Amino acid sequence: LDPAPFDPTPFDPTQPRPTFTFSPDSPFPAYADAASCGPATGIIEPLVARRTTNSSHTGAWLPPAQVCWVPGSRPLTTGAFALHDDGVLHRLPNPAQAPVP
Repeated sequence: LDPAPFDPTPFDPTQPRPTFTFSPDSPFPAYADAASCGPATGIIEPLVARRTTNSSHTGAWLPPAQVCWVPGSRPLTTGAFALHDDGVLHRLPNPAQAPVP
């Protein structure tokens, strides 16, 4: 994949989590959750991060793997993505597609 530079221009600082807009022309600068991001071009891989809890030794607890698009992958459609506490991008729901109550 072409390692294009990350353009933070579509960054929205008014959101509770860092929020960015990515299009098929803009590669993900971080891992992106495959389940929420939908189709993309690139490589997917399981992401496992060792965690430390009060009841375990440093890095001893392994949470379930998260299937992610690797950095440099590109979404097939434009959308808004939030960077979560775990450092993984997740696509935000499209308000236009939300069911009407």
